[in-house]
Amino acid sequence: MKKEVKKLLNTVKEIRHSRSSQRLDKGRLQVFKNKTALARKLTRQEVIEILAYYDQFGIDVRKHLASFEWYYSQTGKRDPRFIPEWVYGRYILPYFNEKKVLPAYLDKNYLSALFPTIRQPKIVLRKMNGYFLDEGYHYLKRSELVDRFRAGQQYIVKEALSGKGGGRGVSFSKDVANLVGWLETIDYQFEDNYVIQEVLEQSEEFSKFNVSSLNTCRVTSLLLPNGEVKILNAFVRFGKNGNLVDNMSSGGFGVAVDLATGITGDFAVDVYGIRYQKADLPVNDFSNRSIPILRKVLSMIESSHRELPYIRVIGWDFAVDKNGDPILIEYNGNFPGLIVQKTGIPFFGDLTDQILAACTGTELPSASNNNG
Repeated sequence: MKKEVKKLLNTVKEIRHSRSSQRLDKGRLQVFKNKTALARKLTRQEVIEILAYYDQFGIDVRKHLASFEWYYSQTGKRDPRFIPEWVYGRYILPYFNEKKVLPAYLDKNYLSALFPTIRQPKIVLRKMNGYFLDEGYHYLKRSELVDRFRAGQQYIVKEALSGKGGGRGVSFSKDVANLVGWLETIDYQFEDNYVIQEVLEQSEEFSKFNVSSLNTCRVTSLLLPNGEVKILNAFVRFGKNGNLVDNMSSGGFGVAVDLATGITGDFAVDVYGIRYQKADLPVNDFSNRSIPILRKVLSMIESSHRELPYIRVIGWDFAVDKNGDPILIEYNGNFPGLIVQKTGIPFFGDLTDQILAACTGTELPSASNNNG
């Protein structure tokens, strides 16, 4: 009886997720249609190709064709290997990322413990399950908190257990005149789990993407069964002029980075996949820019991802400090976004067949046992 109830609940959950994804796909497509003349219907042949491609893995995407219509329209590319968010969340991530451990592993208060050799923003204060701790996880009394802050320093507060993304669960503070009152406000807003860091001063070069936001280089990696770490894609996120965060869902933009050359593309995209040339964003210097930290970042990711076998698909966010050094801001294993697909790059590239075969238990002649 318990198994039947559990099965029924899972079925209901899957139906809700599918319908939610359908609404999201159709909503984004409609906005794209409203803002650009590039939207077009899928041809009959394209629909046949898409359905046939996913059918070989036992995946029915008939209700999610709006996702392909959106990608085909915005990128001008005809490739059924574009991954709909429903397929990503329903099949791929549950297979590659162990959801039972994600809340603990993605706690922002444990980032420095997981990656002690990678530079990160300076921790001023942690609150974990109601306990105040310093950067070294030593217990602090409430009377000791105020002395940890410096006049004139800007701080950022992050909800430690938040998986919201999009810059949500984050609060900024300028010079705090009333530290006691401010800490009480933070306690009320974030409750028992948060981390307070000093605001990072980014490099002059990286601030050219957008001067008001902390801009980041997002790199997505995949841990293969043989222990190899495959770098899937990279792009730079930068905020809308005047915004403090770089998230695309908060009005920001993304520009793809060529993994071979470390050079950004000549156009940026927003959350709806609308393209912007350099002339469209005159205050944002993003086109054909070199990302000097990329080689170093890729090396750190390749060595660090092997230590996280429970989370095989990870999105890593690195900023660049005033000295030009990469700083790990956070990593995402809950739902590393498919943003790079908006630039015309299928998320898993040439590994797409193997990925879909592995997560659906499908045997294909072209699938390699080393990549699933």
